[in-house]
Amino acid sequence: MSGASVRTALDPSPRALWHAARAPLAVVAVLVLTAVAVAWANGRTRRGELDPLAVDDAGTRALATLLADRGVPVRRVRTAPAALAAADAASLTVLVHPHRLPRGELTRLARLPGPLVVVSPSDAVLAVLAPAVRVAGRVPVAARAPRCAVAFARVAGEADLGGRTFRAGGDAVGCYPAGRGPTLVRVPSAGRTVTVLGDGAPLTNGRLADRGNAALALGLFGDASRVVWLLPAPAPPPATDATARDPAELIPQRVGWALVQLGLAVVLLALWRARRLGPVVTEPLPVVVRSAEAVEGRARLYAAAGARDRAGEALRAGAAARLGALLGLPLDAARPVVARAAAAYAGRPQEAIERLLTGPPPSDDAALVTLADALDGLVQEVRRA
Repeated sequence: MSGASVRTALDPSPRALWHAARAPLAVVAVLVLTAVAVAWANGRTRRGELDPLAVDDAGTRALATLLADRGVPVRRVRTAPAALAAADAASLTVLVHPHRLPRGELTRLARLPGPLVVVSPSDAVLAVLAPAVRVAGRVPVAARAPRCAVAFARVAGEADLGGRTFRAGGDAVGCYPAGRGPTLVRVPSAGRTVTVLGDGAPLTNGRLADRGNAALALGLFGDASRVVWLLPAPAPPPATDATARDPAELIPQRVGWALVQLGLAVVLLALWRARRLGPVVTEPLPVVVRSAEAVEGRARLYAAAGARDRAGEALRAGAAARLGALLGLPLDAARPVVARAAAAYAGRPQEAIERLLTGPPPSDDAALVTLADALDGLVQEVRRA
């Protein structure tokens, strides 16, 4: 038998295997790539208000990058002890969200040797870090003029300031006034300069490129050898009796009984609606017609109509279907494909078999009988191969 190169349903070719497996593989690949992209995006995208590592509008990654390009590295720390260990007389310390620190750590930060910038402090924070300054009120963030003699503020010009306003005495200098006082105050305290900002808006990624915000930020931080950025972590919520309890204890007991009853109802509904498979019911047919009689009747109809072309096509279609089933080919396999596979199994020329399956219609009854015999012989030859 010369059909070693022909693949059947029991011996599929690599191409057939690929066609069968490519759709599941594509779905798995899309899921894996989506998971990798989401994980990469979550790892790359950091969010946080006034966080020098955050890239969203409220973060300050752009300012940290700008300072690093000018030779002023920014180091982000999360605790007051870490800030005290990293700061010295040549460094500048930035304190954002100062309300998150207890008074004891604020007292330790008041002993820092270098300059200090405090963003949006309360009166309790100012009493420790800048006793000469007090909160006067609140105003919205808006474009404001410096209106002071501080050199970097005059160079920056109009900037986005607002939030808390302050009142200060002594040697304090106020800039960007709004409402009841300035929104930026510089005051000497304990041998160093403390700068108080009413809001951190001009330092954020979303506003740094607007107006004179970048120039103002560089004026505040650009003279230091490095910047220690203290971003305290939010304090955990206090443990109470309600939070310490087991969540299961918070669910009323009657809810559990209701869930049990609901589960029983679902099971009963499933049993009621489930399909019941009984024995096969036999039904007598009104008329029994033998297959031989049906074939003979159809043949007489073809003969009466002289439809040798349709009869020949029916014989060829039936032979092609039987050959395809024997060779393990798909139901919709084209006749040239069936001819090629049959030729490989029977050892006959492919052109002869293809002409037999797709040739012209028979010209007379004798040619129709000859075609039927040839097709039947081909099927038997392939079956015996």
